[in-house]
Amino acid sequence: MLLTPSSLLIALCLSTVLILFLNFSLKNHLFTLKTLEVLIIIIILTMYFPLEFVFNQSIIAPSIMNPIHNALKADLNNIVSKTSIFLFIYFIGLIYKLIIFIKENIFIQRKFKILVQNSHKHLVSHFLPNSKKNYTVCLSEFVSTPSLIGFNKTIFIPSITFNKQELSNILEHEIAHINHHDIFIKFIINILTIIYWWFYPVYIFQKNSNLVLEIRIDHFVTKDKNKISKMKYAQTLIDVQRKILNNHNKENCIYNTNIIDSNINALKCRIQYLSLIQKHSFMHIVIMILLIVSSTSVHCISLKSFYYPPVKREYFTENNINELNISSRVYGQALNNSLSPTSKEAQWIYVSTEEHIYKRLWNTETGCWEKNWQFVL
Repeated sequence: MLLTPSSLLIALCLSTVLILFLNFSLKNHLFTLKTLEVLIIIIILTMYFPLEFVFNQSIIAPSIMNPIHNALKADLNNIVSKTSIFLFIYFIGLIYKLIIFIKENIFIQRKFKILVQNSHKHLVSHFLPNSKKNYTVCLSEFVSTPSLIGFNKTIFIPSITFNKQELSNILEHEIAHINHHDIFIKFIINILTIIYWWFYPVYIFQKNSNLVLEIRIDHFVTKDKNKISKMKYAQTLIDVQRKILNNHNKENCIYNTNIIDSNINALKCRIQYLSLIQKHSFMHIVIMILLIVSSTSVHCISLKSFYYPPVKREYFTENNINELNISSRVYGQALNNSLSPTSKEAQWIYVSTEEHIYKRLWNTETGCWEKNWQFVL
């Protein structure tokens, strides 16, 4: 598989469409959780692997690819190419994002150690005797919302009064985050925001994927509960929302999983998804298949630029020799004396004078001559 300007362009266009589709689906509650998960997986794979197969179907698209190729090959004051400038700006942004990423990870580890040292530590079994996982639970006045911090399997609970039902729902939610490795999924998506730091839709995707992760955990925690228990769980979300809004010690961490955040619209979306019946209709299955097939098929397409040779006098190629009003016997001999082009994008351009025939190799994709004029006959 190859990384080309065409493959990157197609991957970005496809990702943008899918991200907007995901955003629209969440706002309007169009699809089941499984469909949203498939959509997220497709977006992640498309952005991590913006490649095209070696054996692909070429599509001539000069109106799209010619301007891109012209921009990349152009020189600035004949000193440095624009490609070099674009790459320089990209890597400056990439290094800056990596520095922030490393600093935040160092801060997370320090923050975790300090919070553990200044917390009242318990085990999950202290609150949930029947829990299969006995993770550490830290009660701290320095966190604003129940959450996990970093890759550590420690649950932090703010020093806020929660009743027994609320605490049970909170712990079940955070335990499910640990068991589903959601911190690692957030890490993978966060790497995308570093690689594509200049691509605004990736930040929309990060926000929406975090919301889908919360919806998935809500569904997992309540899937075996009856309607009344689900209503109590939804009420817990609302009550925790109200309590953390009154707690001004807000936390924002790149590797946090919170049972709730301060976004009212996100809370509404989660509660509405709790009430949806997660059954896969025939239409949902068809949509998932279409998403998978379409995302795979784009790797089989390659957009190509096309340039006509800058020859003022009449010229012809091997493909249209028979269409010219000249002696096919003479030009047929010229073709027999010619070597095959070096690539499928290159073609011999033949120009005739009153007495002789000359040829030169022209690359239709790059818009450049590959050889000097050669005497043929």
